[in-house]
Amino acid sequence: MTQPIAPARAPDGRTRAASLRIRVLVLLAAAAGLALIVASNDLLTRRFSDSLRADSQLTAALYSGNMVGMLERQSLVPLLLARDPVFIADLRSNDYQDTSQRLIEFKEEINAAEIDLLDGEGRVVASS
Repeated sequence: MTQPIAPARAPDGRTRAASLRIRVLVLLAAAAGLALIVASNDLLTRRFSDSLRADSQLTAALYSGNMVGMLERQSLVPLLLARDPVFIADLRSNDYQDTSQRLIEFKEEINAAEIDLLDGEGRVVASS
């Protein structure tokens, strides 16, 4: 009356050991896929960061060059105004009728936004 014990079978007829092997293989494949995704994400992120860093450094170099050029150009304005005999004569005589027009001409030559001429007390006596 005792029946021999048969190995347990899955519903599709495989044994438990075969089913366990398949599960382990599926888990290993999933882990390998996850590792591949993480590694490729890291690689692509580093490439993008390096590319972005190089572009940023190039842009910063261009902007700094433009700023230096603009500052050098604007540093000439006080020299031009200080050496101009018309401005010197106008400041000494307190006659500023033609000074604003002359400042407008200077402003257009050097592409400045605005030029103000101050007297010895710091008051604006002419402006472009």
